[in-house]
Amino acid sequence: MKIIKEYINLDFLKPDKDCNSCDYINEYTCFECESIQVREKYPHAIYDADVIPPEWYLKESEGK
Repeated sequence: MKIIKEYINLDFLKPDKDCNSCDYINEYTCFECESIQVREKYPHAIYDADVIPPEWYLKESEGK
């Protein structure tokens, strides 16, 4: 079985005004807020820190 990775476009991320780590003025979203927002939209998302740059993706199986 082959695993297909569908990388997630993160354009929907928004910095949290109430977070001390996010930078709302420069539109920087900290990793904790990023993780929360990605998991809300894609509950089965996987974070791959072994690639540069790290990526969020969804895993699909191809039955071949």
